[in-house]
Amino acid sequence: MTHPETRVRTPAKRVPEILKTLFIAATEKHFPNGYVMKPGRTKALKKRYRACSGTFEVDVDILGGAIPDVTDRAEPINTARKIFDECTDALDEFSRALGRLPGMTPNLSAISKLPLSLRRSEAEKLDALPVAVLDKMAKQQTLATVAQIAEITGIGLGGPPTKSKLREISQLCASFNLGVTFDPAFAFKVAAAEDKAILFPLKSDQLTEVTARFRELQLSLMLSMLVGHADGHFHESERNAILGQIQQAVGLTEDDRLRLVAEVRLNETNPQRLEDWMKRLKDVPPDTREAIVAELIVMATADGELHAEEIRKLETIFRRMGLPVDDLYDRLHGSNRAWKDTKDATVSRDVTAGTKSQTIDFSRLQSIRSETLVTSSVLADIFSEEEEDVPAATDKIPKDETSSSELFDGLEQRFGLLLSELVSRQSWSAPDFEHLVRDAGLMPGAAKEAINEWALDRFDDLLLEGDDPVYINVHLLPSTSEKQSDEVMESLPA
Repeated sequence: MTHPETRVRTPAKRVPEILKTLFIAATEKHFPNGYVMKPGRTKALKKRYRACSGTFEVDVDILGGAIPDVTDRAEPINTARKIFDECTDALDEFSRALGRLPGMTPNLSAISKLPLSLRRSEAEKLDALPVAVLDKMAKQQTLATVAQIAEITGIGLGGPPTKSKLREISQLCASFNLGVTFDPAFAFKVAAAEDKAILFPLKSDQLTEVTARFRELQLSLMLSMLVGHADGHFHESERNAILGQIQQAVGLTEDDRLRLVAEVRLNETNPQRLEDWMKRLKDVPPDTREAIVAELIVMATADGELHAEEIRKLETIFRRMGLPVDDLYDRLHGSNRAWKDTKDATVSRDVTAGTKSQTIDFSRLQSIRSETLVTSSVLADIFSEEEEDVPAATDKIPKDETSSSELFDGLEQRFGLLLSELVSRQSWSAPDFEHLVRDAGLMPGAAKEAINEWALDRFDDLLLEGDDPVYINVHLLPSTSEKQSDEVMESLPA
């Protein structure tokens, strides 16, 4: 850091101790046996003593003499500087998050921006030990409300939870290898603050995008749980059948399986959540109802018994799907040959010494489900949560009112006018950001890149950061620019 040719950037100045820890770890990883300089010609270190009286001088051996002077070699300092720069880059996001906090005191959200190897050790320095609390909740599968989990993470909901806010909490938890069942990318609907949720461990520290295969299996599991709870009891055989289906399903990641198991646990504690799926069964197209009914009947008999409450629940399902209830009775009594063949092929009973036990033939059940992928595809559309309303369109940003030099020196006029609107907030949700940029006649990706390139030249930092939400680092802008932005804002339409 003290070498005159070393560029010491903001992260290195803000958090030198963290940088030092990261640098040592990175150096040991690169050179586990220590750094050995390539051989070459070097001068020997010299040490000469001169008496204060000036009457004599004498050469002094250094560690026995013949020690090479490596300070005139470029290789060691260049090697070290490369590692130093890599470590500084790795702290960029954390440094920017820290710069936005009062007194630059780190919180859990900022710490989640650190490299994975440092996150937990730094989180342990927080007074409330939030990660330890979340870990315990995940290990014990503790039920907690969305508001309680948000409070532990330190992210304020600021009213009813939005998709972007819930996603922010989910991303923070994922950075510590924890998942939450209310992640809007995977959940059936946007959770309310008082809704219950479960934390669970993740193998990865990065959230993945939901896949079509995940959606298909998620739908199948919820239908199975509808049937499992139809008689008022979720039997062990039904639970095992569903959990076995998760483990044997193909096309899923390990984190997908962990998430689905957590969703099953959550719905098991509150079967009323499943009513949301039942309410929309009446919208299932007629040509897909037969396949759904066959699977519901199979899962209804998974425990080997049919109770009056279970039959009444099935009657409700049939009515909501617009099917005659008499057809249900025929199927239950085995008069429908097609259903009977399916049941006999799927459920096997082993009667020994008067004790009845049964197992589910997963290969047969998977074969049946594979024939109804079209059903899952159609239902996925039916059950998909309606998107949140897009905010009302704002008037287009005028492009000919003020020159770019008067707004943000060096930035093109069209981007300057856009930026004068963006700095009115500290953050924008992804839909709002895209809407505003497109109203200005620009492409979101190109606009973000142009503004950030200008900011890097001016402030050596990014002005627009993140994807959802998009943070505006207004603290980078000089007061004169802020004043100009305010003046322009007054002239722009609301």
